[in-house]
Amino acid sequence: MYKFANLITMLYHYGIVPTVMNMKKIFVISGPSGVGKSTLLQRLLIDFGSIASTTVSHTTRTIRTGEKNGKEYHFVSKEVFTKMIADNLFLEHIQYCSNYYGTSLITIQDILNNYQACIMDLEWEGAFKILHECNIDAKKVGILILPPSLRSLCERLKGRNTEDCSTIQCRFQNAFAAKKIGYYKYVIVNKEIEKAYSTLRNIFTLEINT
Repeated sequence: MYKFANLITMLYHYGIVPTVMNMKKIFVISGPSGVGKSTLLQRLLIDFGSIASTTVSHTTRTIRTGEKNGKEYHFVSKEVFTKMIADNLFLEHIQYCSNYYGTSLITIQDILNNYQACIMDLEWEGAFKILHECNIDAKKVGILILPPSLRSLCERLKGRNTEDCSTIQCRFQNAFAAKKIGYYKYVIVNKEIEKAYSTLRNIFTLEINT
């Protein structure tokens, strides 16, 4: 399994696109803020960057220290976001903790048309829309990342010092909701980052080859 994935990666590295392989696959990864999604996704893109790309969503939330517009998100005003909704530019969009998030259709199409798998980091409501409601010609795989406990998640969020108490409470409520839904194909509990990433890598390797 790994040998095949490494072969495909090498072929892309040298500009050889395997025509027999269907790369129209969308991986939707969700989980409460602070669960470690960004770290896991960064490692996945390092290992599979030549055959996979991640979407950059639009959001109305405030940019954080260290973030760059166009890298973590496209940061826009609520007026711009509302105009994009009216123009039907989003494949999915939600309001989450008083901010808006959305993924444009052209972003996904560009990745799939480039013979790459599309990796999406979405809140659970947006994930449901992509996995079960949108009509797009691609295989969709849902992966849910959860913390070992809500106490550990609380400690991570407080340690980041990027949200106020009301935002943390909102994220807790969404974490509970995400834990109850059953439309993800895989669930990974991030108790230890190395084990969690090993599981994620195994899942990606399996699904990319089927």
